Amino acid sequence: MTTSGDAASLDANAVQGLFFINIDSTNSAAGANAVFRFTDLTAPAYDLSFLAALPADRTDTVFTINGTSQSIDPENNTTFVDFASIVPDTNGAIEFVITRGGTDAAYINALTLTAIPEPASLLLLASGVTLMIGRRQRA
Repeated sequence: MTTSGDAASLDANAVQGLFFINIDSTNSAAGANAVFRFTDLTAPAYDLSFLAALPADRTDTVFTINGTSQSIDPENNTTFVDFASIVPDTNGAIEFVITRGGTDAAYINALTLTAIPEPASLLLLASGVTLMIGRRQRA
């Protein structure tokens, strides 16, 4: 599992609120899920990070993007689970699924979606910084 960050860096409201999925008590099978879709994305790739955190003992929450799954135990968790360089589909969308890892519910407290600039943009930025440093040294 790839983890990063710390929940302490988030606004307190982000960690206190949550989204959860569950099924009624007559159906205890694992695997209930929720599907989310980001649309109208224009960057060539994105990094996504998810936080699932609860004070009580709960089963794992599983996050899946493009067939890659990572699970996280939400009990007293303070770290994010990360997916790097996710490329949107041809319609500019990224879909992710949250699944219950056991017989309890699945949780998400917060997520971040960060655009990764295309290489040409990074090259232009680096060139601008180099020019600024050069001018400063001549002055």
